[in-house]
Amino acid sequence: MSESIARIFRIADFGASGDGKTDCCPAVKSALSAIREYGGPAVLQFEPNGIYFFASVPENKPAVMIRNFGNLTLSGKNTTFVLGQVRTYVDIQHCHDIKVTGFNFKLFKPVYTLSEVVSVDHKKPALVIRSRDSLEIEGTWLDKSGANFGIPSLLQYGRKHIFYDSIETLDAAGHLYRLNVQKVDNYAEKLKFIEETHSDFITPMPNVGQINLSAFLTTYTTNLTLENCNLWSSSHFSFHMRYNEGVFRIRNTNIVPEPGSDGIMVGWRDGFHIKENRAKFIWEDCTLGGIFDDVWNISCSVLTVREVFGPKEFEMGCMEFGGEYPVELRVGDEIILYDVETGALVGDTHISRVVLQDKTQNRITVEDALPLNRPQAVLACVYSLSNPGAEIHGCKIYGTFRIRCEATIEDTDMDIVYSWVENEPPWEGPIPRNITFRRCRMHGINTESNIMTLGTVSSYSKPISPLYYTKNIVFEDCDMDPSKIFIRSSHDDVKFIRCALSES
Repeated sequence: MSESIARIFRIADFGASGDGKTDCCPAVKSALSAIREYGGPAVLQFEPNGIYFFASVPENKPAVMIRNFGNLTLSGKNTTFVLGQVRTYVDIQHCHDIKVTGFNFKLFKPVYTLSEVVSVDHKKPALVIRSRDSLEIEGTWLDKSGANFGIPSLLQYGRKHIFYDSIETLDAAGHLYRLNVQKVDNYAEKLKFIEETHSDFITPMPNVGQINLSAFLTTYTTNLTLENCNLWSSSHFSFHMRYNEGVFRIRNTNIVPEPGSDGIMVGWRDGFHIKENRAKFIWEDCTLGGIFDDVWNISCSVLTVREVFGPKEFEMGCMEFGGEYPVELRVGDEIILYDVETGALVGDTHISRVVLQDKTQNRITVEDALPLNRPQAVLACVYSLSNPGAEIHGCKIYGTFRIRCEATIEDTDMDIVYSWVENEPPWEGPIPRNITFRRCRMHGINTESNIMTLGTVSSYSKPISPLYYTKNIVFEDCDMDPSKIFIRSSHDDVKFIRCALSES
């Protein structure tokens, strides 16, 4: 879309002042209604340096809902959106040719506080903490999500999630609380780490820190440009993008704590959670850090073969979505199948017919006859839906990442806590192939540890040697120590070309 031929709609004309105090929800809603009625290419223009406060967003609704629009630009310049409660900032659905430029995104309340660990109770188990800020609770707070966790502040030793299911208020005025730790995920080792290192504890704010809402959500959309934006706080996934097509260009879009604050984090889950897209994703000149899950998780969900109707016809379900696979399968889609109990590669083929795709039923025929005599053990990944041909150029990252799709990463500066180029049955794939790191600086935060696991995982419950391997993983002209890459098998196709660790 050429913005020169687009009609400009100024948000000020609809009653939004950008003073950081006045609720702008009605104005944004009215402006989008006017643009929809107009029906042509449009720019919704916000004031440079304006602060727009979204106070009256309904529960479980986004602040800005863009649905069934085309050729629309949201335009700002150092313009800040502030949410009064934890909500999605922008939700883009079933659109085409959308551009968002020049915005900062932040929550009115902090998503975490830093806490001193007063004592560790290994037997109970529990942590007694004194938080910098009040957790704003009385009595006992129970975790409703089932997956609430905090993290020791010494991130150079990796992400050590400590899950807890309740918080007891010991002294509200003194910010003294007891976190009742769940006996999961090597909890004893992590509690010992906190005790030995005297690490502070990054504690999510109850009812704010880990609310399961994506900060910026894009689904079923063709072509998106996101540029000159900063995400300063989020509760869950920062940028969550699924089921999209076309080209997604993400330029100078950063996930960083707000400048001038003492923030050490932005959000608790993935920075860019990119799954089940046919779209090509291109990142340029982005700075990504302060994320206590993966900076990038670029992958697709795994399907399980549930019923076989012949050597070329079978039905699949997706565990992640309770059986449903919420994206259209198409003739010609490449699909790879493997057996997690035997380690065998079952086949690499293409869909020749979509027999039925309705709710939890995903029945297809494929071009090649396959040995499908072990349904339930056979997993499948649709390569065509794994964000093919992703590109990352000139970015700076701090943290962890997972890249499983075909990708090129160039001229990118990486301070790595840890990273994975592998598949993860039965949840995420595909089997990595055709991934090139070129002219990248790849240094570990903890110089004593590996920075990456590369290879394939057959089954976590039955560790066996798989007969399917990563293909064409290349590190070229990178400032790195190749010995810090843990390669699972000598059969994995990995090349190091002119790579060495600099002295700096």
